[in-house]
Amino acid sequence: MEQLRFLGDDRIGTRCTYCGLDFDSRDHIPSRVLLDEPYPSNLPVVPACSECNSGFSLDEEYVACLVECARVGAVESVERPKIRRILATKPALAAALHSAKAVHGQEVSFSIESDRLKNVILKLARGHALYELAESAYGMRPTIAAVPIGTISPAILEAFESPVVMDVVPEIGSRAMQRIQVASVRLAPLGKGGPERVANLFVQPGWIDVQPERYRYMAAVGSCGQIIVRIVLSEYLACEVLWTT
Repeated sequence: MEQLRFLGDDRIGTRCTYCGLDFDSRDHIPSRVLLDEPYPSNLPVVPACSECNSGFSLDEEYVACLVECARVGAVESVERPKIRRILATKPALAAALHSAKAVHGQEVSFSIESDRLKNVILKLARGHALYELAESAYGMRPTIAAVPIGTISPAILEAFESPVVMDVVPEIGSRAMQRIQVASVRLAPLGKGGPERVANLFVQPGWIDVQPERYRYMAAVGSCGQIIVRIVLSEYLACEVLWTT
């Protein structure tokens, strides 16, 4: 994937992305368990302490397996080799997902461990916020949403998929600032015979494909400095995290 050099204040990103303490390692965002081999080159990395770097692993494995099982509607017939290996070597996880499965006529659903799912989504969103927006989101209360993309109404899905029109500029030198696009919009005259006007809108970057059909994300600054991160896992689970500053 494309890597842009960070051109902002070097003091940004000097703490663990997830807890705000001193860091002694770096973490891939997204985590490799959510991707397939061969991995994309130049995966984003963010600073992390050793405890946080390893502390999300079990929840990330759970989410990766849950999404794949829910996507195909079964535990025993998942398609991704990586997920098959995890389920084969971790029978307790496979058994928990079997127990979470429910069949209602032709529909299959899985009950989720919502705390574990939100833990992973928030971790990913914090990483994208720091990497793309140069925004440290730890210590701020987020709003987290995650739903199967097929259950979203067309109008809401269109809004979710569309780039954010900004009214606040991202951090100077951030990768998001470098990706900004300018869209010119022609406005109708105010009155008969009046001049035609052109307005320039600053449109923040759209979706960044880390791996097609597996992982994509969008990070933007919304109204009044709101931090917005959207993530789609395996073209199945649509996620959004919002922080209001």
